[in-house]
Amino acid sequence: MPGCLETTMDEFLRLRLGAEPIDNLPMTTEQRQGRKADYFLDERRIVIEVKLLTDSRIDSVRETMDSWRREPDWPLFRGELSVAEIAAMHPRGPELHRALFVAASKVIGRCARNANEQIGETVRVFRLGAPQGVLLLLNESVDILEPGMLGTAAMNAIRAMKADGTRELAHLDGVIIISWAHEVRSPNGELASPVIWIASEDLTAGEREGAFETYFIREWSDFLRLPLHDGGLIESPDQVNAIGAHTPRPPIVLDGDRLPLT
Repeated sequence: MPGCLETTMDEFLRLRLGAEPIDNLPMTTEQRQGRKADYFLDERRIVIEVKLLTDSRIDSVRETMDSWRREPDWPLFRGELSVAEIAAMHPRGPELHRALFVAASKVIGRCARNANEQIGETVRVFRLGAPQGVLLLLNESVDILEPGMLGTAAMNAIRAMKADGTRELAHLDGVIIISWAHEVRSPNGELASPVIWIASEDLTAGEREGAFETYFIREWSDFLRLPLHDGGLIESPDQVNAIGAHTPRPPIVLDGDRLPLT
């Protein structure tokens, strides 16, 4: 059963942006049999794949954390702490953080590779030219995958190069990560849900302003009736490591007017 974030994203893509759910389109046998992406946008000039981070997808991360919990130097604490807070208390904090990052990178890398394959297959079977491929990575409640860790892992995946100098994930031009499992501190000091955009290459300020991802994030903010400056927007790879303090938060529930209630 789709979660709240996944359902809200589907409504946003279809009703706000006018996206075409690919599975609902009339198809040939070849088109129906392939592993396809989820949506077409802008007269099929943009292909979108949506991945939801679920407990089953992050088993390797949880297994890593569980193995560390069984070690004798695991710190004692009360209440719930973020991964960063636990690492700060742990005598081997940097080692713990690296182990979790490696596990998280495998999860994000697998999502990115699958999205690249699905977008590429969609381009092939629908006889498209060279559309823009975008992965929407949704995190509704998995608080162990913190925003900075997700952003760095996504950047490493989407910018990985082959020996011949071409990108490994040639069909994937951008990753947008939306998390309702955490909060980040926005420029005005308020806590907000993070939105992280990672492009496949460095962009100028003008290119970022005119990019689809900037439009997407602005429309998403308006759809939820949240000011953009409170949206926790991370526009470039340089900002990934500058994400403010983040803490686990309860899942967001939307009422009929699309107002986030926490």
